[in-house]
Amino acid sequence: MEKSGNNINIYFIEPSARSSEGKDIPWKDFDKNSPIATIIPQNNGEIELDWLGFTVNGDLAMDYAIYGKKTLEGVYKKK
Repeated sequence: MEKSGNNINIYFIEPSARSSEGKDIPWKDFDKNSPIATIIPQNNGEIELDWLGFTVNGDLAMDYAIYGKKTLEGVYKKK
């Protein structure tokens, strides 16, 4: 993670060794220097997650961008 103004950029480093899911995903091809998501703090204590997607050689990996938009993006609040 890296702070950028009030936001926090999230970067891919490597997949979790604990999970057996995603074995067919080309993890080694994804860029590690482009953010995959941005956390945007809201004034009411919530955070918004903007899924940017994985990139390969600077280009958006479309097959994985749509999945993240549908399943990860949104507003989260602490309970």
